[in-house]
Amino acid sequence: LVYVGGMPVEQALNVVAIDGARLGDELMRIGYSGPAPCPGVVPHAFVELHIEQGPMLEANDVRIGAVTSVQGISWQEVTVIGQSNHAGTTPMSLRHDPAYVAAEITVFLRKLASEFGGDQVCTVGKIDIHPNLTNVVPAKATLTLDVRNTDESLLK
Repeated sequence: LVYVGGMPVEQALNVVAIDGARLGDELMRIGYSGPAPCPGVVPHAFVELHIEQGPMLEANDVRIGAVTSVQGISWQEVTVIGQSNHAGTTPMSLRHDPAYVAAEITVFLRKLASEFGGDQVCTVGKIDIHPNLTNVVPAKATLTLDVRNTDESLLK
């Protein structure tokens, strides 16, 4: 952010990480703190070498590729509240099971990606069930959703 004028240098140096480390102190510790102006040398272009993170180049026997688009990302966390009960004595018709709803959301996202087609991808990356016990209808399910598309308007 400092390089493109989005944040003053002093403010950036005072940013504190989740482990409590201050950016300025860490730059000093590793020998990267110094008097060079920001921006210093302005490059003509950037080249980022990167391994393929998906299967498409290898599947098509392509040895090298060039990025032609960037995916927009929408990350969300969804919490579904239900009613915890004993799994053996609560009739199916009386259950308010958030794990079931979490599964329905997962299936819905998969269908949504298929319907949109193209570059649309959706992932439920994590599901936390509480209390996470074998013989208990859960009280709560929390899901993380990762929805991506190269067309940002489709993420809304």
